Amino acid sequence: MDENQHHKILEVKHAYEDELLALKDVHAVSIGYKEVNGVKTDTLAIVIHTKQKEEEAYLDSDQIIPPFIEGIPTDVVEIPPFDYIPTEFDEDEINPSNIDGKKYRPVPGGVEIYMPRTEVNGGICTSGMYAQSIKEGDSASDLYLLTNAHCLREVNQAVMQPISDNPEELIAFSSRVIDNNRIDGGIAKMTSYENADPFTIVDLGQITGVYDITIDNLGEKVVKRGRTSGITIGIIDYVFVTIIDKKDQIVVRGEVPFAEPGDSGSAVLMYEGEHGNNVMGLLWGGVLNYAILSPIRAVSEELEIALITTDLPIFQFEQ
Repeated sequence: MDENQHHKILEVKHAYEDELLALKDVHAVSIGYKEVNGVKTDTLAIVIHTKQKEEEAYLDSDQIIPPFIEGIPTDVVEIPPFDYIPTEFDEDEINPSNIDGKKYRPVPGGVEIYMPRTEVNGGICTSGMYAQSIKEGDSASDLYLLTNAHCLREVNQAVMQPISDNPEELIAFSSRVIDNNRIDGGIAKMTSYENADPFTIVDLGQITGVYDITIDNLGEKVVKRGRTSGITIGIIDYVFVTIIDKKDQIVVRGEVPFAEPGDSGSAVLMYEGEHGNNVMGLLWGGVLNYAILSPIRAVSEELEIALITTDLPIFQFEQ
């Protein structure tokens, strides 16, 4: 498809997604390559994600998904609903081999952060990357750590690195927390510049830029480094994914689970090519081998931040 055809499929998808989401067992609508007998084809389609596929003979006529919508092919894929990656969990129930609970100073992206709660257990997540606030009234000299809203939960939440109740391990306090129909994101103001490694994700190197995902990127590889599962590589499987409470997200599929509990907040980068190590999304949820991300541009806009990368070094740190 050319650019005009991409525009049409996106326009049709947006026009019908609410109607499709209202159908029985449908929990997401996206754009992706149509599958035939479990194998991806090169045909772009409006993809309807359902908890359970049923034969048309057992469906009421108003529940049947047509093979085409305004000339655009459709596809029905059975997959459980996407959900937030847990931040409070029993580590005995996950694979411990890649868990990184080390202390890092300065703190890069891709490592363990801990939010003490008033409950018995605190929240465990991953440091994403760094940013400067561009919100009116904020100081341009402050440095912020980016992660998920469902990690931070509220403003003035203490952020520790690593897991600890020792005040000496305090690195930041949450400043903005936004979980809306575009993103799950939050920022925490660092207590000290010296505690931050603002350009780097552990084991992946420096973040070289920001990249906006389009339909053309379907099938391309991405990578993340999370506190629990370490480095995982996946492919962009679906774009412009709309679920019940979020629009235009990105779904990545790994050969193994792309993310595990504790990986929430990981920055996801393009894996190779001209845009390798450009950040493209912020990981917040998943199911099975799939992960769901908020597009990084939407994260920047909603949180009113400028992301710090080597090609846009807002702060003139020594690299």
